[in-house]
Amino acid sequence: GDFANAGSANIYYTDTVDRGVASFGLGQSGFYRTLLADSPKFHNGNLLYALELSHYDGPWDKPDNYNKMNGMLRYSQGNSANGFNLTAMSYSGKWNSTDQIPYNDYKNGLISRWGSMDKSSGAMANRNSVSGEWRQSDASGTVLFQAYIIQNYLDLYSNFEYSPSSQFNQRDSRVTSGFNLARVWNLEGLGKEATNTLGLQAQNDNIHNSLNSTTARVRNASCQSVIDQCRSDHISQSSLGLYAENHVHWNDWFRTVAGLRGDYFRFANRGLSSSTGDNNTDTVTDFIASPKLNVVFGPWAKTEYYYSVGNGYHSNDARGVTIGSGTRADGLVRTFGQEVGIRTEIIDGLQTTLALFQLDNASEIVYVGDRGLTEDSGRRSRRTGFEFNNYIKATKWLTIDADFAYAKARFRDAGGGGKYIEGAVEGVASISAIIDNQGPYSGSLQLRYFGPRPLTEDNSLRSDSTTTINGKVGYRVNKDTKIEFVGFNLLNTQSSAIDYAVDSYTGVGGTSNTSGPYRVFHPIESRTFRVMLITRY
Repeated sequence: GDFANAGSANIYYTDTVDRGVASFGLGQSGFYRTLLADSPKFHNGNLLYALELSHYDGPWDKPDNYNKMNGMLRYSQGNSANGFNLTAMSYSGKWNSTDQIPYNDYKNGLISRWGSMDKSSGAMANRNSVSGEWRQSDASGTVLFQAYIIQNYLDLYSNFEYSPSSQFNQRDSRVTSGFNLARVWNLEGLGKEATNTLGLQAQNDNIHNSLNSTTARVRNASCQSVIDQCRSDHISQSSLGLYAENHVHWNDWFRTVAGLRGDYFRFANRGLSSSTGDNNTDTVTDFIASPKLNVVFGPWAKTEYYYSVGNGYHSNDARGVTIGSGTRADGLVRTFGQEVGIRTEIIDGLQTTLALFQLDNASEIVYVGDRGLTEDSGRRSRRTGFEFNNYIKATKWLTIDADFAYAKARFRDAGGGGKYIEGAVEGVASISAIIDNQGPYSGSLQLRYFGPRPLTEDNSLRSDSTTTINGKVGYRVNKDTKIEFVGFNLLNTQSSAIDYAVDSYTGVGGTSNTSGPYRVFHPIESRTFRVMLITRY
């Protein structure tokens, strides 16, 4: 469906935990965390509960004072083939924000690495949801039904140009509801094994959001129309997707997965106010069909080869789709992807996947750093690259994960300032070593690398790479209790978590900088240690 262009993920919660768990953590920079979870038997099923409370200040000159609460309650009966579950989740958080700072002012000693250009930036958010799932299986196949409703609220204050009056407030209150229904039929007489799947998905987002000009979290009397900092919208976005899939194992060495998906979207917006006077009230509909095909050969000598090809899509912001003045964005934008790869276990203890890919986008969405928003560029793009993933069971006590990827991202159409896509990371790597089965001791070490990336379309301004090493050492006191020591950024690397290019900003002391582009950045946090006590009950 929407935005599932390079892949998709299914995330499942467990229905039970073997034993109750209580975890207590303390660390530098005002960190503490408490977690309680268990799944007692209840009325022929299991009642899973979990509660997390945490606080964190960070290394910032103005502490984050981040307070978070996570809660979950889940009742389930049956198993993954036949059963049901009902889940309620709740989250709330409140924090101060230390946003990106100008690199030139930092290098000239005008601002601390942990400093803020607007100490009143921050946010509060809450999210509550109820969902359910029902599954039934028999000799003919399976039926899956899922339904959900999610309430989400965000009240965010940001300032990306740094003058006191350029702060803005984003408020977003939305209710998302939807369902997924899938039926799988087992087919006889077609290859060695075959299934057909028919699925229906529906979702509706009812959104009230606004953008307002503020100073120190107080609304300004006049709007900053140059960056459209005064608007209010009521958005209703609905979608209905129907898909079919045919999966056949033709013989021992060849199988295919063919699919077709159709999606219908309705974008409705009622512009309640806007400083740009774009009369943004309208309803627009769009439809897109997405065929897909996967062919897999093997395994031969514990090795299989595959080729995947197909179309996907992404939606655009409903406000850009219904805009009354200027150029409207397309509601749904087509993507095309293909991938050829090899998966092998020919070497004992080693699982390796190598894939070469291409992903084309009919209109790239880009991030505008000094406005804090994304927009449809109207320009085609292409990404080509590779992924190389390795899982190594080196010994009975040592496991190694080594994953590498590279992507070349370019616009295919003229326009803008060049063909480079701003912020598109070129190379990433993750290498981790996990030690276990060493008596009471365990541990892990992970290296993460994010390569440099263009910050401007002509590639004249680039970020540096970022490399961090994190580690953990555990000691089991007894069969019920374990202590873990966790370290982040062990080399105390002074790198960036993010980098953007901006056209102008107001520097420290009110200096006006208007002949950009300039680099702004948010640093990764300094070396930090935490200790966790984990006990089972």
